[in-house]
Amino acid sequence: MAGGPDTTVYMGYEKVGKVDTASLRFAEISNGVMKEFDKYTVVSTAARGWKIDGGQPKAMHLTAKAAVRYVEQKRAATSDLQVKKKRTRR
Repeated sequence: MAGGPDTTVYMGYEKVGKVDTASLRFAEISNGVMKEFDKYTVVSTAARGWKIDGGQPKAMHLTAKAAVRYVEQKRAATSDLQVKKKRTRR
């Protein structure tokens, strides 16, 4: 990554929905695709290369494949029969 000892990085993504962690269901955003941008300062470290300076992002950003895998793992581990019997659509 080019830049000085610390560099500003912008990460853009399209938010199309979210996983409801209580029901383990995907909820689409009703107004369509919402473009989001986050700004981070990254610093160079000898041991790890680049890292985000300060707190890590509070929201998880997942690909669709990773979100499906997350839901499948959580459903397999739950004892709630209502949640367990729901199927993931692909």
